[in-house]
Amino acid sequence: MTAPAIGLLIPAANRVMEPDFIRWTVPDGLLLHVNRLNAPKEKPADMSENLAALTRGVPEAARLLALARPGVIAFGCTSGSFLHGPEWDEELRQTLSRIADGAPAVTTASALVRGLAALGARRLAVISPYPAAVGEIMLRYLRAQGLDVVEAIHADDDWQPGSMAAIEPATVARLARGAAFDRADACLVSCTNLRAAEALLQIEAETGKPVVASNQATYWACLRALGRTEMLPALGRLGAC
Repeated sequence: MTAPAIGLLIPAANRVMEPDFIRWTVPDGLLLHVNRLNAPKEKPADMSENLAALTRGVPEAARLLALARPGVIAFGCTSGSFLHGPEWDEELRQTLSRIADGAPAVTTASALVRGLAALGARRLAVISPYPAAVGEIMLRYLRAQGLDVVEAIHADDDWQPGSMAAIEPATVARLARGAAFDRADACLVSCTNLRAAEALLQIEAETGKPVVASNQATYWACLRALGRTEMLPALGRLGAC
């Protein structure tokens, strides 16, 4: 019998999400099929323009990935899924599911929201590597989902393509330590090209608060969509939900 498979769509320049998923899927006996999303030859100067170009290629990339018959299909780009608000995010999931012959679909933005709900977290300290303009779009998305952002820390106000993957896990942990956890229920760390998964257990141990990060939440949502209900210790407190 063929093992269940996750189908994962990621931005062409993403260097972090695939290694994170490989590290988690292999011990769980899952298959992982990955396809990369289109990237323009000339990088737009503005991150929002780059995200818009990326999302235009989703239907064809998903069609090719669906040929591998994954049990769940995931769009692994946080900013690409929150870019146009919750309605766009929901439409994107419906499109992916339709292309994948009815397989459940996960987007990273919706996975973050589901993870926070599973933990009972509403008041958030948010960390991201986004420039301020994209960070503000993220905050609008979270507030539209009924979440309260008590503090937001953006690590990169001079966005350069590929620079997010260069941020060390220790830097993510340092930023988290400076967040307003006295007023927050949880820490949300956004971006699938950020090495947050390597720091999440440390952050939870140091702050006493749960962490919901892009790759961790997407993987968790994929397994739950596949009907897997076991505890996932590598995913921190979310893995017990």
